[in-house]
Amino acid sequence: MSRNQQQQYGGKYAPKKKDPLRPFYPIIGLIIAGIAAAIAYFAAAPLYELIRTNILQGNTGQLPPADQMELIVGGMIFLVIVLLFALIFAAFQPRTPKISEQSLLKEKQEKEREIRRSRERQRAMREKMRRANKDFDDV
Repeated sequence: MSRNQQQQYGGKYAPKKKDPLRPFYPIIGLIIAGIAAAIAYFAAAPLYELIRTNILQGNTGQLPPADQMELIVGGMIFLVIVLLFALIFAAFQPRTPKISEQSLLKEKQEKEREIRRSRERQRAMREKMRRANKDFDDV
């Protein structure tokens, strides 16, 4: 079986299946970033109020003005959401198999055996053809 046939029908030379969503990752990333920005924009003011009233309890003397603090809080919300999505994405990505020296050595030996077998078959076929031609020449 030729390498082309093995690729077509499977086998160890078969091309690896690729993720069909991979070309859309940048678009999905932009959509997630837009959603995270919208959530951060609308959640920044209430969260800053909550922090100012419950945690800081009016001790905001050394902090920047309220509008700048809302931007900082919104940026932190955006960052947390994006990092959360990145963590989820990384958790569901397929892992690459670990390659050991032994497996590489076995694979190399298998290839060498395959090459030797192929050469043996070629040599046997040439010998058979040589005998057939010799018999044909005698006739």
